[in-house]
Amino acid sequence: MRKKTKNPLAEDWFSRGDADLDVANITLRESQHFALVCFLSQQSAEKYLKGFLTLKNKKFRKTHFLDELVENASRIHKKFSELIPFAKSLDGYYIDTRYPVDWSKTYRRHDAFQALKDANEIIGAIKKAIQRYRSASLG
Repeated sequence: MRKKTKNPLAEDWFSRGDADLDVANITLRESQHFALVCFLSQQSAEKYLKGFLTLKNKKFRKTHFLDELVENASRIHKKFSELIPFAKSLDGYYIDTRYPVDWSKTYRRHDAFQALKDANEIIGAIKKAIQRYRSASLG
């Protein structure tokens, strides 16, 4: 369970990210809509990154590219630069999973599992960083 922050807008980003992650997990468990799981995984990580930047009062341009958001967040928390491979992996799910494009791909269960794993890497790192900042401000 995630502890709430004192920033309502950041909290809204995190809450929406949690909802996307919950739906992705339910969808994977109860259906074969693997493309949707991949998309929701990307969305959950995006919302957590935007929540972190909002929490730290850092402006970001309107974007859905996770690698750009990770780069912005790594200016605050250097260790986030290790998340770029996960971000790049999830970036591929923003458009291709939702539209019938010429380069369309068939998504399989292992793609969905990997997308969830990548999203959880990003979200877990953000939660740890928030906890560290919270502990440092108390001590």
